[in-house]
Amino acid sequence: MLIQIVYKRLVHSVLLVFAVITFTFLIIHLVPGSPTDYLVDPRLSPETIKTIQKNLGLDQPVYIQYWRWINNILKGDFGYSFSQQRSVFSILKEAIPATLMLTVSAFILELLLGIFFGVFAAIHYHHKSGHLINLMALLFFGIPEFWLGLMAIFLFAIKFHWFPTGQMTTPGQGEVSFFYAFADLVRHLFLPVLVLALSSAAYTTRFVRGNMLGVLQKDFIAQARLLGVRPKRVYYKLALKNTLLPVVTLIGLGFPFLLGGSLVIEYLFSWPGMGWLTFHAVLSRDYPIILASTTITAIMVIFGNLISDLLYPIVDPRTRYSGKREA
Repeated sequence: MLIQIVYKRLVHSVLLVFAVITFTFLIIHLVPGSPTDYLVDPRLSPETIKTIQKNLGLDQPVYIQYWRWINNILKGDFGYSFSQQRSVFSILKEAIPATLMLTVSAFILELLLGIFFGVFAAIHYHHKSGHLINLMALLFFGIPEFWLGLMAIFLFAIKFHWFPTGQMTTPGQGEVSFFYAFADLVRHLFLPVLVLALSSAAYTTRFVRGNMLGVLQKDFIAQARLLGVRPKRVYYKLALKNTLLPVVTLIGLGFPFLLGGSLVIEYLFSWPGMGWLTFHAVLSRDYPIILASTTITAIMVIFGNLISDLLYPIVDPRTRYSGKREA
C-alpha cells in the first residue's frame, strides 16, 4: 500500500514540476524585452544583433525554444549562461555549495532556537519570561529580513567592526593557513546565518509553543500529574515527544529552503549562492540560469513535501496510510 502511494505521489510530483517549469518558461518569454537588450551594445548594427540572437537561439519561435529546452533538461543539460558565457552546470556547482553552507547552518540554528524557546515559553506560560519570549517571537516574525539584515550590518559590521559586511571570504588575502581560512569563513558566515535563522526561528518558536500548550491540555498529561510524575518528566518525556511530531512537517518543508536559500539575505550580504545568482540572472534576463534555478527549487519543494508525508507515519505509530492520513 505504501509503495503504491509513493508511486502515485512521485507521478504527481513529476507532473507538478513539469507544470511549474513550463509556467516559468512562458512567463519569462512573455515579459517585454530580450536578453540582447541587456547583453548587447545598442550601438551595434541590427544585422549584428540578429546574428547574436541567432547564436543564442533566440530567433526561433517560443514553442521551438521550449521543446529544445525540455529535451536538454531531460538529458541533464541546463545550457549556457547568456551573461557569463559558460555552462549553467558549472555555475550551479559553485553556487549550490555556497547556498548549502549558508542555509544548512541557518536551518540547524533555527530548529535549535525555535524548539528551545518554544518549549520554554510553553512551560513558563504564566510567567513573565514566557510572555517575553512570545513577544520577542512576534517581533522578529514581523520584522522584514531585509531590515533585520541592514540593522545587523550597521551594528555589528559598521559600528563595532566585529564582522565583515559581506562576501564569503576576505579578498586579496593570498595564501593563508587552513585555520585562518576557516576562521575567516566563519566570520563572514555569522551575520547572514544569524539573520536568516532569527527570521525563521520566530515562526518555529510560536509553532512549537502552540503545539506544546495544546499537548499540555491533554488527558494523559493530567493523568500523569495526578499519578505524581515529576514535572521535568512530564514536560521533557511526555509532552515534548508529542510536541515535536508536527515539527517533522517543518523539517520536510525545509528542504526547498536549503537550495532556494534566501534571495534577500544572499543579495544583502553579497553571498555567492543560488539566491544571489538568480537575482542577477533576472536583471540580465539570463534565461538558462533562471530556468535552471526554478527547476531545482521546484524539485526540492515537492521532494520536501513527499519526505514530510513519508516521515510522519514513521515517527508517529498512530498514523497509518489507508489512502489518506489518519490521526
